[in-house]
Amino acid sequence: MKISIMVYSRNNPENITNTILSIINNFSGENELEILLALDDDDNTRFQVIENFIEHKCVIIYILPRVGYFKLSKFTNFLGKQATGNLIWLLSDKTIVNTKDWDTILNKYENKFIVCGCKTTWINDDGSISIREDMLFPIISKQWYNVLEKICDQVHVDSCISCTMRNLLSFGDAATNIFNKVCFNITDIHVEHDRRKGGNVEKPGESDFFFDESIRTRLIDARKIYDYLENNMSVII
Repeated sequence: MKISIMVYSRNNPENITNTILSIINNFSGENELEILLALDDDDNTRFQVIENFIEHKCVIIYILPRVGYFKLSKFTNFLGKQATGNLIWLLSDKTIVNTKDWDTILNKYENKFIVCGCKTTWINDDGSISIREDMLFPIISKQWYNVLEKICDQVHVDSCISCTMRNLLSFGDAATNIFNKVCFNITDIHVEHDRRKGGNVEKPGESDFFFDESIRTRLIDARKIYDYLENNMSVII
């Protein structure tokens, strides 16, 4: 099995380095791994990040024209197209993977369609800590991209993916049954996300994706996902 990790970073060389090393150091080596990293072309720290991983063949770095925070879905969808893994895991440059041999936990989902979350220790800006078991850092099948020809159209990828799948619950009992089989939390995989760490904080700008349009798009995407799963029941666990 092959697993693709997708992450974007800006002006955060120390933390993105720690993120990637936590992925690699806890990887079993039994599977194939590719880490797809997107950096802005005007980020002066990009050279340091490139140097840090020049010897790591599994780390593939893309230097892309800066699009700004609210258009990061362009990066997400670009990386999704490049991903060659059976599964795609979307992470942040403020996240550390703590589970040893985390990839072996995913082996049984090699040829299945899944949309999963993991166990997250979430550290807030004020230092308070909460334990989250939801879609914060989603693990999805490559089929998601193949069906929709994108990952999502919004900056908040986790919410976009989660809301898209939850639309299946409005399609009737058969769709609800499929939702319950493909959407779940893999609590054996644990990550830590520290919002206090620096990085790609930018002055808020204008989004090019309006709220009412996002609702309509998620419904359309949910229908495409459901139609695919209904016609390919063998990919459902």
